[in-house]
Amino acid sequence: MRHPVKIASKFLSTLVASFILSSPLNPASQAVFAQELEGSSLQSTNLSDQNSINVVDQAILRKEIELERLNTNFRIETTSQDKYKRWRQLFYTEANACPTESGVIAAMCERFANLRHGKIIFNRVRLKDNIYALRPQLQARRIKHYRSEHTLEPQMVGQWIGTAGGIIELTANLINSHKLSKQGFDPQTTRKQVLKLKKETDDLLERRTSLVAALSAADASLAASEGKLLRDIEDISLLEYSRFHIGAKRSAVMQNTQELFLIYRNAIGATGNLINIISAHSRKRHMSGTGLLCTLLSGVGVVATPLAARWAAALEGKLAARKLSPDILGIAPKDQGAFESDRLALESLVNSHNAESGSRNQLQLARLSAYKMESDLLSTQKALEVRQKEQARRATIESVTSSALTGSTKIALGVCGMVAGYKNIRNPKAQDRLHAAGNTAYGIGTDLTITEGLRVRIAGEMETSHLRREHLLRGQVLQQRLKILDEMERKIQ
Repeated sequence: MRHPVKIASKFLSTLVASFILSSPLNPASQAVFAQELEGSSLQSTNLSDQNSINVVDQAILRKEIELERLNTNFRIETTSQDKYKRWRQLFYTEANACPTESGVIAAMCERFANLRHGKIIFNRVRLKDNIYALRPQLQARRIKHYRSEHTLEPQMVGQWIGTAGGIIELTANLINSHKLSKQGFDPQTTRKQVLKLKKETDDLLERRTSLVAALSAADASLAASEGKLLRDIEDISLLEYSRFHIGAKRSAVMQNTQELFLIYRNAIGATGNLINIISAHSRKRHMSGTGLLCTLLSGVGVVATPLAARWAAALEGKLAARKLSPDILGIAPKDQGAFESDRLALESLVNSHNAESGSRNQLQLARLSAYKMESDLLSTQKALEVRQKEQARRATIESVTSSALTGSTKIALGVCGMVAGYKNIRNPKAQDRLHAAGNTAYGIGTDLTITEGLRVRIAGEMETSHLRREHLLRGQVLQQRLKILDEMERKIQ
């Protein structure tokens, strides 16, 4: 005959299991509970309400680890770049600027030679009544049309290379976005997955609250403290996903806007050079003003590129945040400091409870270890985001300053050329002076483009090499985070 205590214990085990599985949870949550109950202490003869909460806590923490793993993989996929992308961009920049610089130098030589080696003519000048004198004057020689064409052709070739580079990179961005969509790592698909995990976790947390209500005062205080920590992890993970989601949207729009402006400014600049070549070849001098107008518009595009890209990214970020706002409604901003404070409070309560009871809950201790690892992860992620924000700020200042300097010199060339082409079309000397001044300014700007492109690439490689040695590259940090999440999951098995 069975012992009455064992019979009662088994009856209580069956009752609690049926109570949990009959609760109004979604099928995924029920499956989680069923899996937990099959191999957990709930089927043992020592079942208690505390054991039931342990099972729920294990299930909640697994869901939250799954959410963090989704965040990490999403961040890795949306921020990874082709390792040759920056080298291709450097090639486009140098292949554009170097032929342009050679053409600008040739144009400067021609214009200054005209001013220096023009022929001297004598103009008859009236001094007094019936008294005249001959006054010498330097008349600029006209530039040969084929020489003018030769100064414009390399500039046009360089700008068409820049246009082709922009088209190639824009196409690569679109192909990469399509691949992310097929792999399920685009913002829209991951948002659905995050919302699904959020609902399942919220259901588990709600069931946990009902179980805590049946505990004694001491156990309820301990369970409530751990519940707060579990809620912190969910909230921090959801806020993190919202940052990653908005960042992915902003980054995609910024890159595509930059490529579109690169195509625009190079295409319109090459078109202006083509018009000027036709003007020189056909002796239609009135067309040169139109060609230099295209140059001016190209210079405006250079100045506007970083500003327009950041404006478009900011607008996209606001729209994405508005769409995500219902998902994180009511979640107060939390950081690693708040989580660490709650973790230490829970650890203190657990130590006091274990000292009083003289027993140790191994599942709870395993979760405490996982919470400590979570705190370290949050600290590492915060340091990474601070470092990336500083890098983005520095890159913004450099790109805006560089674009303003180089673009303004091209605008100066366009203005001088338009004045020469529209106002001084019959004054060769004034034309030479204006074109010489404009090409000199643009030559300085093109030199800056060449040197700045090399400087940025060399500095970027040096910084990347340093971060790689310190294991602080974004990809390295995120891959290490995945390993730690796997270790956390093993600890709570």
